[in-house]
Amino acid sequence: MEPWTHHKAGRFIDPMNLRFQGSAVDADLVAKDLDSVRRGGTLPWDEWHDPVAAEFATVQYVLRAGNSIRDDRQRVAGFVLGRRFHIRLWDDPQGGAQGSAHYEKWAIWTHKVLSFEQAEQEVVAGLQSVGWAASDSSRDLRNATDFPENDGYASIVRK
Repeated sequence: MEPWTHHKAGRFIDPMNLRFQGSAVDADLVAKDLDSVRRGGTLPWDEWHDPVAAEFATVQYVLRAGNSIRDDRQRVAGFVLGRRFHIRLWDDPQGGAQGSAHYEKWAIWTHKVLSFEQAEQEVVAGLQSVGWAASDSSRDLRNATDFPENDGYASIVRK
C-alpha cells in the first residue's frame, strides 16, 4: 500500500489513511457503498456522491513500479463552497482498495484540508452503517503529519 498520493510529477500530496479488504472488494464497491450511506443531511449534497464537473475535485495519483496511476473513484459529502469530506479511491493490485480521505473547506479557488483523521473516522463509521466491519488492527504507513493531523496509520475496513 502506497503511503502518499502524488501529483503526476511525483510530489507528495495527501497521506493514504484507509484500506478496504474482503472478497470482491474494489474501488467501485467502496464508492457504491458510500453512496448508500445516509448521513442525515437536509440537502442532496450532504450525502456521499460522485463529484460532478461543477464541483472542484482534483485528480491525484499513486506511484506503482514507476508509473503514475490516477485515482479510480472519488466521493464527496458536503457542498463545494463550504466544508466537505472528500475521498479518493484506488484499486489495490494485491486485492481490495485503498483510500485517501480528508475533511476540507473552501479557500478562494481551492480547498484547505482541515483534518485527515476526522475524514477517516467518517468513512469508517459510514461504511459500518451499511454492513462493513472495522478491523481492530491498523497499518502503520509512516506518513504522520502534524497539521492537518494524520496519525500515520490506515484504518482497515472489511466487507
